[in-house]
Amino acid sequence: MEVMWTFNSDNTATQRVILKFNNVTSRDTSTNFTYEYKGSTITLKNDKVTLDYEISISGNNMKLGNEKDGYFNLTKK
Repeated sequence: MEVMWTFNSDNTATQRVILKFNNVTSRDTSTNFTYEYKGSTITLKNDKVTLDYEISISGNNMKLGNEKDGYFNLTKK
């Protein structure tokens, strides 16, 4: 499974999830959000869900998540 986040300067974000089995893609889905960044927290919203996450950024690395949902360790490409 590959998870990619794209954050845009217009306060929109996209989460893309790609599921592969034996190197064959079985699912490739994207979910769009708007976001409000507040220093150490971020709120991601769309018409189905609101996610409140802790966020920390150091150089090209970002940690995003919470205790309930877990954490993503992201690296800027």
